[in-house]
Amino acid sequence: MGSGGSAQPGVGTALAAFALRGTWCHHLDVGAAGSEVEVVHAVDVDDAVRARAEQILRRHGRACTSFQTLGAGFSYLFSADAYVAFRAIGHAWVAAGAPIADESRGLEVALDFVREARAQKRRPSFFCVDAGFPDADELARLDVGEEPFYEPAHWEQTLRARRSLREQLRRARAKGVVVTRASAEEVAEGAPLRSELSALAERWLAGRKMAPMTFLVQVEPFTRAESRAYFVARRAGEVVGLLVAVPVYAADGYLVEHAFRDASAPNGTVELLFDAAIRGLGEEGAQFVSAGLCPLSGAVLPVLKTAARLGQGLYNFEGLHAFKAKLGPDRWQPARLLWPRRTSPLVAMLDTLRAFTPGGFTRFAIDTLRHLRRSVLRALYLPLVIWTLAVAVAPERFFPWPSLRWIWVSLDLLLVLLLAGLVRRPSERALTALVWLSGFDALLSVAHVALWIGPRAEAALDLLGLVVGLVGPTSAFILLSVLRGRRRRVSV
Repeated sequence: MGSGGSAQPGVGTALAAFALRGTWCHHLDVGAAGSEVEVVHAVDVDDAVRARAEQILRRHGRACTSFQTLGAGFSYLFSADAYVAFRAIGHAWVAAGAPIADESRGLEVALDFVREARAQKRRPSFFCVDAGFPDADELARLDVGEEPFYEPAHWEQTLRARRSLREQLRRARAKGVVVTRASAEEVAEGAPLRSELSALAERWLAGRKMAPMTFLVQVEPFTRAESRAYFVARRAGEVVGLLVAVPVYAADGYLVEHAFRDASAPNGTVELLFDAAIRGLGEEGAQFVSAGLCPLSGAVLPVLKTAARLGQGLYNFEGLHAFKAKLGPDRWQPARLLWPRRTSPLVAMLDTLRAFTPGGFTRFAIDTLRHLRRSVLRALYLPLVIWTLAVAVAPERFFPWPSLRWIWVSLDLLLVLLLAGLVRRPSERALTALVWLSGFDALLSVAHVALWIGPRAEAALDLLGLVVGLVGPTSAFILLSVLRGRRRRVSV
């Protein structure tokens, strides 16, 4: 599942997920066909376990997400020359794609995984399974998106047929953007280019509308660098873009795992990165390049399309799909969620969402609010201005003495000025002052409503003032207190 060069990769409406819980040791059992299965949970995974998985992967890894199963945080179920990589989240085991196995054993290993999960009293599911995976009566399936594939052998033909794409490439070249291939040595720890690329990736993450996510979209561009392909875009010597592709060993292809673009990069930079990658990887024998999953796109259920529209503000579903379609894929392939039929589809989808985000639904929501700190402060600005004006013209009976009105107005104006300053220039010290001041305002508001407005409330307007006077300042204080917490920073 690649990032593809648009909004943060992921399952955009996945605004929450549970922390990884790998607390069991190795566990041996016997599958349906008599094959021994071994479960190695995340806390017990070491270099030897990953080496074992990589050997199997090089022989049987046909799914585009297969290389990503070597990433941090995965648990493994091994069955002879096959494995399932999964995340253990609460009472669920969510597998990353179909089993890495010989085609003749894929379904058998999947059912072994289901049985073992049930034996451990866990709910199993498989996210981002290729459409070609065999059907089984035991497993329900649901399309969750589609994935575009580009064949290097047809790339020149694609360019000839797409004038707008050629124009984007021309524009980037005219602005001085040049793409080169970087070696594993150039991106090694301590290398000058490594620090530039890390800084680019961190700026890109900081500019996303959601907090960083995990599972198949975690950002680990430099692990196993010798297996990855790096394409770096520069302009006037400065790094302005990076594309990272990972191999699909058993299918002679590549997945574009990450595509980062600096805010200063000219239009067409990401298109130029894709052009260089498709050409370069094709010259090395790649039969296809996948741009990664477009979640909630294609022939998905209407309710999922509605979810995509509702989540558009946080994750650019439409833009991501439009960008990948603009590159002229040779084909689109559906990606599916599989789960045992006795499990509710809603539960299976929620388990999947939880796999993508660290710390749980609440933690992820808080991290996202902090990630969007400036936007949230800007959103608070207008309601506070309106509230200040309302206090200034409120009926005299709302105040025990006239001067109290202007004390409230002065306090609210100070809050407005602090908010405006924070929107223009973020400052932890100013935010702390705003939190304390808003807490004082909330305390006084509660006292004012309880001691004065409440006992005298008669008309509907009085009741409205009572509710707003309680809910508004208190909610603002809680929200600002959340924003004041430390934002989770991801180092790349």
